[in-house]
Amino acid sequence: MSATSYILLLTLFLTEGGTLEAEQEIDASSLQECRVEAKRQQDALLREFALSVEERGMCPFRDVKIRCERRKGSQ
Repeated sequence: MSATSYILLLTLFLTEGGTLEAEQEIDASSLQECRVEAKRQQDALLREFALSVEERGMCPFRDVKIRCERRKGSQ
């Protein structure tokens, strides 16, 4: 039996409108572990966005949402 693997699905919301989407493979053995990593990365990106606005007066992104999805083909 193969282990379940997960990917993070990132949606970056652009300040000027529109979105960018990306996937990231992660080493997580459970959905809960994936969600913890998604929250950690989302919080880190939001901090970076705030720092960018503070230091440069702008940031190309206004928000980010990260969710977990079971990798297709995993059990």
